[in-house]
Amino acid sequence: MFPGRAVLPSSRADEGHAAHGAAPDSRRFWLLVIVATLGTTGALIAYTYIATFVTEVSGVAAGSMHVVLLARGGASLAGIAVVAAIADRWPRSVLTWTVAVQAVALIFLYAWGSGAVAAVVLFSLAGLAFAALTAAMGGRVLEVAPGRSDIAAAGVSTAVNVGISVGAWAGGMVLSGYGVRSTALVGGLITVLALALAILEQCDFVKRPYAGWLCRMNRQRLTGVHTSMPTSTSASVRRSKMPAIVRR
Repeated sequence: MFPGRAVLPSSRADEGHAAHGAAPDSRRFWLLVIVATLGTTGALIAYTYIATFVTEVSGVAAGSMHVVLLARGGASLAGIAVVAAIADRWPRSVLTWTVAVQAVALIFLYAWGSGAVAAVVLFSLAGLAFAALTAAMGGRVLEVAPGRSDIAAAGVSTAVNVGISVGAWAGGMVLSGYGVRSTALVGGLITVLALALAILEQCDFVKRPYAGWLCRMNRQRLTGVHTSMPTSTSASVRRSKMPAIVRR
């Protein structure tokens, strides 16, 4: 008998408490898969040609590329650490904010990337956001996995790999057609599209017809501005609050 058999789990892989999502939702899951694909594509369009960008646009010496890559790598580690610290408390918001930070960093890189310091800072910020995005995505997908959580995680990993391949290819097309500076702009715009879908998933438009009103109610708690409830919803709420008549 295999000597390590005694320490192996006795239950099947699909019988554990983490084998399925805590709040299964196939529509949210597929939205997140698209967000992962678009977010990765946007990041890789710019990052694949980082050396060309910082040397030709920002004026960084080719011999200093190790500093640029070290700064981005350190920022990526910081992004993962931040998500690890706060993702359990704000699982949806963290994902949305990471996509937003990446979009802003890449668009600002296009606008102000001619300065060496600004380029290094913005590339590092984009790296922080992308690493945080992948970390936050992993936890969020395990929550909404419509089937087995390991299959859902594999699906998101596939989406990220597709984004890496498409991003590198699309970046090459942009580079040859419009110049290396445009890779940051195109990557940022694709990330904006990913951000729109992340907000859509967070606000739950795909599940409830009154999700738009629910999102406005969340904003109401922050701003103090009252939002009226749709008539049909108001009526249903009033009916739900009516006491039940108990026959004696």
